[in-house]
Order: sequence, then C-alpha cells, then structure tokens
Amino acid sequence: EGGVGTGKTFLALKQAEFLAEEGEGRSVLFLVYNLLLAERLKRMVGRFKLKRGSVTVLSWEELLGQIIATRGLELENPQTPDALKTYFQEELPSYVAMAFEEGEVPLKFDALVIDEAQDHDTSGIGGVALGWWSWYFNLLREGTEAQIAIYYDQAQRSAFRGAENFDPERLREFIGGAVHLKLSKALRYTMPIYNYLKTLRSDATKHLVDAIEAHDGLPTGPEVIQRKADARQVKKAVESIVTEWKDSGLCKPSDVVLIGPRKWLDNSSVGQGTKICGFEIADYDEDVRGKLSYIGAHRSKGMDFLAVILIDFARFEELANSDKPDLAEAFFIGASRARQLLGVVS
Repeated sequence: EGGVGTGKTFLALKQAEFLAEEGEGRSVLFLVYNLLLAERLKRMVGRFKLKRGSVTVLSWEELLGQIIATRGLELENPQTPDALKTYFQEELPSYVAMAFEEGEVPLKFDALVIDEAQDHDTSGIGGVALGWWSWYFNLLREGTEAQIAIYYDQAQRSAFRGAENFDPERLREFIGGAVHLKLSKALRYTMPIYNYLKTLRSDATKHLVDAIEAHDGLPTGPEVIQRKADARQVKKAVESIVTEWKDSGLCKPSDVVLIGPRKWLDNSSVGQGTKICGFEIADYDEDVRGKLSYIGAHRSKGMDFLAVILIDFARFEELANSDKPDLAEAFFIGASRARQLLGVVS
C-alpha cells in the first residue's frame, strides 16, 4: 500500500519478474485497470530477459474481453457516455459471470500481480463473494493459494467509483498468510514538486495529500512554473514554459505532456492541429514519438512523465472551494504525474 509516487509500479514489475523466474518458472498475469498504463507496462515487460516463465500484461477490459471470447462473445464499444457506463458496469460483468457459470474458462495462470488495485471492485456484483476478484482467483491454477501480489492506494480510487467498492481487508480474509507492507515515502518527485503537491489540500484531496511524505533523498530541481491565461492565451502560456525548459537544457519539447480535465485534445483549449515550439500536439499514445502529448487527468492515473503542464483547470484555490470536488481531485492527479518539471496554466 502506498500513496502517489511511492514506487508501487516499479515494485510490481520487479515482483512479476521474480515470480516468473522463481523455481521452474511461472506464468504470471499482470493486471491493471488503466488502458494507457497497460500499454506502457507491456513495453517495459517486453524488455525483461526472462530465463524461464512468462509475464502477461492485460488491462481489465482486455482480460474480460478474453474471458467472454471463450463463449463466442465480443467486446462492444457503445458510442454514448451513458451507454458506455451501463455496458462496462452492468452488461460486461454479467457476460463474464455467465462465462464462468457455464463452465471452465481455458485461461489459466500460476501467479497474479495487480497494480493500481484500488480500481478493481471487491463488491458490487450480485452473488459474487469478492466482486471482480472472484474471477481473477478463478483464473489461477491454485486459486487463492497461488502467489499473489496486490499494489494499491485507496486514496486514489476515484470518488465516482465509490470508495466502499474496494475493501483490501476482505481480500486479506480470502488470501492466507497475506503480508501488508506500507510505502510512505514519495520517490518520484523533485523537492519543489513534492512541496507544491502538499499545498494542494482540499476536502476532495486531503486523503491524497496526507498519504505521502518526502523521502530524505528527494533531489532539488526547478520551481513549479505558474501562469494565468484566458482560453485564447493558453497556447502562448504553454509555449513560454516549454521554451524556458528547452532553453535551460532541462527537456525537449517532445518530453512534455499536457494534462487537462477533458479526456481528449479536441475538447481542450489547445485543440487539434496546434504546434508548440514547432512540435505538433497529439493525444497521448505510447507509440507516438517526437510530439507533445495531451492526456486527460483521469486517463493518466498510474502514469508518470518527465515534464507536465496542466491546462484548462481553474486555480486550485477556486476548485477547492467549488461544488465540483472531482475537478480538484483531477488537478492533484494531473500534477502528481510530473517527475522533474511541472507547469500550471490556470
């Protein structure tokens, strides 16, 4: 268990590598919720030089798609937000439950590693003792007696998902001999970024802020750059920050990731077809190189980047006192993705 930037994903990768190679070798399922994080982890696992065993990285959506495929069903992609919500929260889980009820699912692993586990429900499915986790354990040849490693931070579970739907204590009841390790020191940040994150305190973010403390060895670095701009001036403000970093030799423009409250670049104040310092901006994709990237704050969970600029948020002080706590939470999540350089255009 650990707050933002405490090294959970790094340890999860090392755990998966160890479990795969231990003894005569194991087939390890490495599971995450975030699609973009899954793509990044696939790249990282692809660089493993395993002497035995295997590590298979899947997003929650990919895994459920493979399960229902064993019964001749395919994943759907509804077009409207309401239809998407209904499909992923009600229809898809019911198809998965049906696949297990109808017989043995021919998809088996020896060990399980789950990162950002707080996003995986332990309840909310009628008649299923452990929610989604009952399915995961059914995919393990030894069930809950298999090697299982779970990395989580309850504070990072999005409010709209319902905090009550993830309960690590229930998991411990089912997993014999579970050991609980608490990671309390932030390792990701420079000291100026860490200090800035600690100022982002509101009713919606205090659980996130309180979950981290500074490691003694956090490096120094540039101060967080803050600019104020109306929608027509955002591009100019972003360009001034990128230019300052580039001219100081701190990063290349293509190292910079813009993070905003909206999911896609099209809906941001920057928009498609914009160039910053001569570089195009594109929606974030693990395979895209040589461009600045844009990513919505909630899609960035579990990720981290060398340089981040927040755009299209109101000043945090305004969000903290508004009736939209989810935006204050998104602001913190976005800011906490930065490792060494952070800019904020309010």
